[in-house]
This record gives sequence, C-alpha cells and structure tokens, in this order.
Amino acid sequence: MIRLKPVTKASLRRNYSYFEGGMQDIINKARGKFIPADVYHQVMTGELNLFWVEDGEDGERFGFTILSQYESGYEKCSTLVVDHLWLRPGIDIFLEFGAAVLEIAQETGMERLEFNSARLGWGRRLKEYGFEPITVTYHRQVKNG
Repeated sequence: MIRLKPVTKASLRRNYSYFEGGMQDIINKARGKFIPADVYHQVMTGELNLFWVEDGEDGERFGFTILSQYESGYEKCSTLVVDHLWLRPGIDIFLEFGAAVLEIAQETGMERLEFNSARLGWGRRLKEYGFEPITVTYHRQVKNG
C-alpha cells in the first residue's frame, strides 16, 4: 500500500539533495524551462504541496509528488492537480500512486483530479487508471516591443 506523506519544510531542507535530483530528472525529461529552486520556493511558500511517496508499511521512500489545487473550468470545479511525480528508477507503482492521490482528492472534497505532463508517454499510463484526455496545451513565448 502506497501512502502520500506531507513533507514539512524541515524535512524538505534535510532532504534537499534528494528533491533536487528528482526535480532535475523531471525537468530534463520534460524539457522544462525552470529549475528545481523555482519549485522549492513554491513549496516553501505554500503555493505547492510536496508529498513523499512511501510504502505504507515500512516507510520506504519511492519518490515524491507535487500537488496543487484550483477551481477548474467555467463551472469552477474544485480540482486537485498532480503537477509532478518522480519515482526512483525501476519503481512501477503508478496504479497504487493513483489510488493514493485519489484518496487525497476524496478526503479534501475535490471534484476533479488532473495530471499534466509534457511527456506523452504518461498518456498511456493515465488511460489505464481512468483518466481521459480533454485538451492538449501548446504554448510559445511572446516577445513584446
């Protein structure tokens, strides 16, 4: 059984190298335009929520996830978003992770659960867990002046 354990600021500071390495891996794979310190700052200010992904029995850490929430769409549906998920190489607990994050969504009264990623391979895994694609977001930078 997987559990998502909320990370305290003190725990994040003590485990910064672990967090930084995982975030850099995410950034590299997704070709992100940010650095681990950007995410660290948002976690420390409470804009994002960081959870260790652990074995519920012995506490072995498998990775971490970063969650946020917002009011989605025109209907302002309360939505829990999986912003990032990093698991140690060789760990395949995605379905168990999905159950754990769904439990958090239910416990906090969320109406919708979202998972965003620039990595297209996540699409296959997300469909296994009942997610359906609604939209694909593209963006480009705009130079003014």
